[in-house]
Amino acid sequence: MQHWIKNLYNYPGHTIAPKWRDLSSVGDGPPGRQPQYAIGDELLLYDVPRRSFPARARVTGETEHRPGLVNRERWPYVTPVEVIAAVDTEVAPTPLMIDIAITQGGHRRIGEEVYDRAVSHLPAGFRRARLTAPLSRPIAIERGTAEPFEQRFEISTRTAYRREQALVQGLTRHLRKKGHRVWRHAITLPDGSELRSDLFDDDTLLLVEAKAKSDRSSIRMAIGQLLDYERLVSPKPKLLAILLPEPPADDLLALLDTLKIRVIWKSGARFRDNHRGSLV
Repeated sequence: MQHWIKNLYNYPGHTIAPKWRDLSSVGDGPPGRQPQYAIGDELLLYDVPRRSFPARARVTGETEHRPGLVNRERWPYVTPVEVIAAVDTEVAPTPLMIDIAITQGGHRRIGEEVYDRAVSHLPAGFRRARLTAPLSRPIAIERGTAEPFEQRFEISTRTAYRREQALVQGLTRHLRKKGHRVWRHAITLPDGSELRSDLFDDDTLLLVEAKAKSDRSSIRMAIGQLLDYERLVSPKPKLLAILLPEPPADDLLALLDTLKIRVIWKSGARFRDNHRGSLV
């Protein structure tokens, strides 16, 4: 038996585990690249829009070339499958939880060790989420344009959001050049709502919240967010910092110092901090 990651790009997806029982086949392409699945192989299904693995499936029949089916022109190869395990979207494991990189393309073979890590998060059956405490999951830091909820905001809010994400992307690149592992948190609350932190440096356990402005209202908002995230995320941060386009006023720096919250700011093409340069 072989194991595969199967990317689902245009599949509408399901937010609750039992709905995955409806999936009876997967499509692959492009034309001329028939997948080499065998009956009995198992697929780790990756929901591309949601960036998580909500289900596992087993191949139950031979792959057929059926370009005449609806929307099969680009994915003409149809493979019968049976979903054997699924969880609700809000608790689905992410690539970082399984320690695997996601690549372009419809499918690729993975090793048994990687698949076994996925099975630990996706045991057989259809598990509904029953959260009694917040669940913190590591997720990749996307480009700012990738956030699905951005278009719901007013223009001024979207502008601020893009500025914050530009700061986050810049600091992410800077830290990764130093060899640091950087990601963010998705925090699912028992009521089903979700929070997302801006940046987490796994090497220094530094939790960062970005703001587009260095004014008082932005600083006060960032303080509240950091203190809220600090008690919810895992692993627990050792350092807290606000990422800004420029240093705030002295009295705000004094306020942050009393709370042991550090400041990182953009200085030309570089980043600086008020913690002896140890954060950047």
